Amino acid sequence: MKMSEHHAVTFEDAAAKEPKSRKRGLSVMRDEDHIQIPEKLHKSTVLSLIKPSYLLGLGSKNLRLENRNRLCYLLHKLVRQRNWVNASGVLSMLLKGTTKEKCPTVNRLKYLVSMELLDHLEKSPEDKFVVHLEFVIFCLTRGDVKEAHQAAMSLMQEREFRGHPMSNMVTALTFCERWHSSIPTEMKWKDSDQIYSPMHCDFSGAKLSHHGGNSGSFDTVCSHEDETHLRNDSDTSVMIGKRVFMEIGNDLSKEGPIEDHVYLAAENIQPLSSVENEVSSLNDVGPVNFASLIDALDGLDSWLLPIKLPKSYEDYDNFLKKHGKLLNDDYKNAMKYLRLALYSTPPVLSALLPFIQLLLVGGHVDEALKELDRFCHNSQTDIPFRLRASLLECFDRNNHGMLTNCFEDILKKDPTCPDSLAKLMHMHQNGYYSTESLVEMIALHLDATYADSNTWREFALCFLKLSQSEEDRMSVCLDGNEGVKKQQFSVCYKKIPNILTEGNSGKNWMLRCRWWLNRHFSKKKLASDIAAGDIQMLTCKAACASHMYGQEFNYVVQAYTNLDKEKDRDLCLFLKMHMQNSIRLYSDHLRKT
Repeated sequence: MKMSEHHAVTFEDAAAKEPKSRKRGLSVMRDEDHIQIPEKLHKSTVLSLIKPSYLLGLGSKNLRLENRNRLCYLLHKLVRQRNWVNASGVLSMLLKGTTKEKCPTVNRLKYLVSMELLDHLEKSPEDKFVVHLEFVIFCLTRGDVKEAHQAAMSLMQEREFRGHPMSNMVTALTFCERWHSSIPTEMKWKDSDQIYSPMHCDFSGAKLSHHGGNSGSFDTVCSHEDETHLRNDSDTSVMIGKRVFMEIGNDLSKEGPIEDHVYLAAENIQPLSSVENEVSSLNDVGPVNFASLIDALDGLDSWLLPIKLPKSYEDYDNFLKKHGKLLNDDYKNAMKYLRLALYSTPPVLSALLPFIQLLLVGGHVDEALKELDRFCHNSQTDIPFRLRASLLECFDRNNHGMLTNCFEDILKKDPTCPDSLAKLMHMHQNGYYSTESLVEMIALHLDATYADSNTWREFALCFLKLSQSEEDRMSVCLDGNEGVKKQQFSVCYKKIPNILTEGNSGKNWMLRCRWWLNRHFSKKKLASDIAAGDIQMLTCKAACASHMYGQEFNYVVQAYTNLDKEKDRDLCLFLKMHMQNSIRLYSDHLRKT
């Protein structure tokens, strides 16, 4: 211990006697293993890990300095070219990278370019106009309708207002909010009375549960309060929710077609003057006999009709008096600018639903159907078709041909939609839709999603009906080596319908059968279906598989064996019936196995 103290004193004395001109040695740090690490090296290592840009300043070649010089050169070049968009981006990067810059030349450059950009923005009315639009949307999302209205009135005085698609939409939403605030409380829908939002999913009505084969569950859902258990959440009141505002706000900065992906032929776009004349003529029409429409409108869902209809005949007179006051100037202005937004270039399809809603509030049912017909002809989305189908179900429900066309168009544009398929299945059960068409629509749906047992059951029944409508073909004797079973047996298959084998449809069915071997009927899927314990789903899928691949197909054999163990006689008979009437559409899998 004395020796250690002596060495320590000697080291301190030597350090004190060092000349001041001598460079100070590196301070050291000791880790747990008592290894000496220079403190500067330790800090450099930490900086390189937590701040990778630190490495740019190390080495003989200072990359950070080179990058700054390149940014300055690029900024000079862009300013000379008057390329303000790219110059603003380079300036932003340079400002971030030179926050502690002490060079007067670089700081002067940043200052001068910033002043140039500010001067350019002040001379750009388009940018100011977009900011004005965003301010109106901000007021609406905040619920400040009065401030939004004042801002919208000021916006309408701008030179760019008339030809800007979103300006008409934002102005229309402002008037819609003012109009909705004037609706009496007893005529407004409550949150518990509203169905799910059509902008998110289906426009054709509330989601329907279709368990079993009865047609009653597919009827149009009425809008009475005592039936609100069929409805989910929604945003009624002409869909003026904050979500819609945010979508429009994001579209203000986009170039090209706005959010809707609706492309109308150039000859179908009406001039603004003719659109304004149509709106004026519509508003000048005498009051519609709304009382005669109440019974028909009563079948509409709340997302299509944003006012609550009277519950009893005693309330009709009071309702009609209040309804007449709703068709005020705000209502007319909202109609005007919604239509201008719809027929602008490019069109804003977000205006379609609130425009149809307001037409229905005014009793203009024919005009609403006419507008939807125009958009259905050239629409790339399913929204107009869903709206049209909902109106036809309410006002022309016996027009089965037009309804089936609407539901088919919806499925073609959105094959995952279960409600439209359920409506087609319901119409097929009532004899208004052919088996050949339904089997195509169900297959299209199964191409896009995994359906429930009821859909698979209806699919199997379609195959059964098609097989019974064709003549029996020659019996074929299969050798056991070709099938799943080892013994020899004789199988009699029905004649394959022509719609499943001829032309492009036949090619599509062959490709589908090959694809579904892995998608719906693989060994892994079979094990999953058995483990799920849904024997109805297993039975219905096996029935379909027997028609597509034959009764000796592995999925069919294993499903039948499983049903036999479950001792479910009804399901066994159901599957056996389909196996005996199988058409075996596809047989290439037998040669592969």
